[in-house]
Amino acid sequence: MSDFACLAIESSTSLLSVAACSGNRSSLIEDGTSRTPSRQVFQLVQQVLKETGLEIGILDCVAFGCGPGSFTGVRVAAAAAQSIAWSAGVPVCRVSGMEAMALSVMDKYQATSVASCLDARMGEAYLAVYRRESDSVIISVLDDRLVDPATFMLPGDESLFAAGPGWDAYPELNKRHSERFSGTDTECLPSAATMLQVARKMFHNGNAVAAAEALPNYIRDKVT
Repeated sequence: MSDFACLAIESSTSLLSVAACSGNRSSLIEDGTSRTPSRQVFQLVQQVLKETGLEIGILDCVAFGCGPGSFTGVRVAAAAAQSIAWSAGVPVCRVSGMEAMALSVMDKYQATSVASCLDARMGEAYLAVYRRESDSVIISVLDDRLVDPATFMLPGDESLFAAGPGWDAYPELNKRHSERFSGTDTECLPSAATMLQVARKMFHNGNAVAAAEALPNYIRDKVT
């Protein structure tokens, strides 16, 4: 497992990030100023591969942030991941940006249960709850979904750590649940670096998919 080689691409929010790992070597490049991620993704891919001494042909898999998030951003990451995976002949790991945010907060603040929230625009929010069962097991308590911030109530009564800018975007949603929050990090965004951690587990658990099946999770097209 220590020899795991992976490339991850995340562009579902305002933070474009690309990361790669090979054994104990890893590299991350983030750009919060990009307005056209499609023009930069492959440039950043080349940079992180060079920094980690990787070549496309020796990757075990490619990971990407499958959403939810910006329609264009998620589509860019999916297309890039599919293209690279086809070229390398390797599978793809579809990683939820909400899970990536939750894992980042768990590692940084030693939080156990995390409520991830992003602004979905049009008066709606993306929301999910993840819980750490052990060092190697994180489960979805509330699957990634689209909610109405004016009325939505999180189920249960357990203490939660609030992660993501969606909590600031919708103060009424925040206030309704604030008594349950053990802490907050509203600047947290999905990162390709954390997606490498998720992808490692997915790959070794046999949860990677063929490039043709590496589709975005737009959520807004679904009834939740």
